[in-house]
Amino acid sequence: SSSAASDVYKRQEGILDDLLNTDHSISEICYKYGFESLPHFSNFCKKSFGTSPRALRTEKKVVQ
Repeated sequence: SSSAASDVYKRQEGILDDLLNTDHSISEICYKYGFESLPHFSNFCKKSFGTSPRALRTEKKVVQ
């Protein structure tokens, strides 16, 4: 449904914002958004943004 897609989009936006604009640890961000493990979170980021959470934070740019 479109609301599920919207929820995923909001989650992606929040994750990206936290990675780029806060100094929360990657594991804090992972658990804040309800991921049960770092590998799960990392896979979500790779699928969503094309790279790992650490690389997103380091490079501060998103590959579309």
